[in-house]
Amino acid sequence: MLEIITPAASHDLTVLDTARAELGGAAGTTDAEVLALIGQASAACARACNRATFARERVRQTEAGCAAPSPLVLARDLAPSIVSVADSGATLTTDDYMVADGLLWRQPYAWRTAWGCGPVVVEYDAGFELLAGLPEDIERACLLVLRAWFFGRGRDPTIRSMSSEGIGMTQFAAASGGAEGLPPEAMALLAPWRRLPGF
Repeated sequence: MLEIITPAASHDLTVLDTARAELGGAAGTTDAEVLALIGQASAACARACNRATFARERVRQTEAGCAAPSPLVLARDLAPSIVSVADSGATLTTDDYMVADGLLWRQPYAWRTAWGCGPVVVEYDAGFELLAGLPEDIERACLLVLRAWFFGRGRDPTIRSMSSEGIGMTQFAAASGGAEGLPPEAMALLAPWRRLPGF
């Protein structure tokens, strides 16, 4: 079970001025319309990576104990910082556990052991401080999604080419990089940040 203790103030992966610059000013489009697109594109990028958000939040994760010497998989694995860990009601010190690659190990001595038979409760911060700590490739992916959606408005997605006799022909690239419906360039940038389903 995961509880959000301190939610992020915003989940947007870019800001209004940057988005307008990407869209060439977006003449005739209100700030509210661009901000709505930012929110939608940001949510789509997080969803494509099997994440609730990229923003830093404080969460409390509760898991059953009594496992073999195996790690507890943190539900939020981006730059986690542990605040507290309780195993079967007992608060642990930093010497009792170790975090590596989004995994929390019970390690009271020089070796790893099983968690207790009671619940394990972990409170921690995870995610990026937006936008100061956000990796630039994630923001670029968001801008690519926003741009594709903005310029694709009103276009029939089933049309792949249009021709006018004696004038020319226009072909549209497929907008989707897969089931997520995002441009292939954006999906390529997000690939290193994708979390495996079920983890």
